[in-house]
Amino acid sequence: MLSVIVLAAVLVALQILAGDEAVFMELRSILGTWYCMLISMLLYTNPTVQATDLQYHAHVSTLRCHVTLLATCLYFLDVLCYAFSDS
Repeated sequence: MLSVIVLAAVLVALQILAGDEAVFMELRSILGTWYCMLISMLLYTNPTVQATDLQYHAHVSTLRCHVTLLATCLYFLDVLCYAFSDS
């Protein structure tokens, strides 16, 4: 039984490393918030994302997590843009 659990965990890990977006949707409850999902997805699917593209990715991530709180989205978009800025 333990070997089946380990095999399932390895399969999920391989899907994450491959950037499979479906596995992120399955793990949505574990990731918690939309911005945790955004960061996790970008690290594995697009690690060289440009700061100018973060607005698009934040929008897609909020849609996937069914978030409609505009203030929250804008706040974390500003945080991410600041983190990637040169200043």
